[in-house]
Amino acid sequence: FIPMQQTLQNKVRISLRNQKLTPGFYNILKNQDTIKTIAFNIPKDESLLNFLDINSISKSENITTYSSIKELFKNIKSQNEVHWLWRWFLSLAIVSLLLEILILKFYKS
Repeated sequence: FIPMQQTLQNKVRISLRNQKLTPGFYNILKNQDTIKTIAFNIPKDESLLNFLDINSISKSENITTYSSIKELFKNIKSQNEVHWLWRWFLSLAIVSLLLEILILKFYKS
């Protein structure tokens, strides 16, 4: 069979919506050369999306759920802030400034 085709700039889109297909493998041919092999699974049982219940996921120890994205970003920001590090650098700067003043005061020529 020849499906409905739509030619785009660098590709061809094939539409199979109204085709009666049987399950199996099909080859896409161009001048007797196989370009691609595709497969159809007509019973859609494998394609059903079964999602996990959010309540069962949130009971796990390693997973945290948030009620809004704003709350999530606020938590990420607070976890990434480093409050203690700037105190150490400020203390080190003050101590080195005092040492420099003392060195200049006692070893002045």
